[in-house]
Amino acid sequence: MSATLASVHGRNSASIAGTLTTAVGPIVTTRNGFLEDALVSYGDLYPTLKLKWNNGLHNYMV
Repeated sequence: MSATLASVHGRNSASIAGTLTTAVGPIVTTRNGFLEDALVSYGDLYPTLKLKWNNGLHNYMV
């Protein structure tokens, strides 16, 4: 007999950087920006049970 307990996990991150320049007549405005975010997530636990036995040459597994 064997028993296992497994789960999943993952990490995702993203970032963006940019410059915005606007001009209205002789007035010029520039703005720099940077955005960043990250996420770490875990999944559900799921158990697995296996029962194995044999009878002579015959093997069984549940």
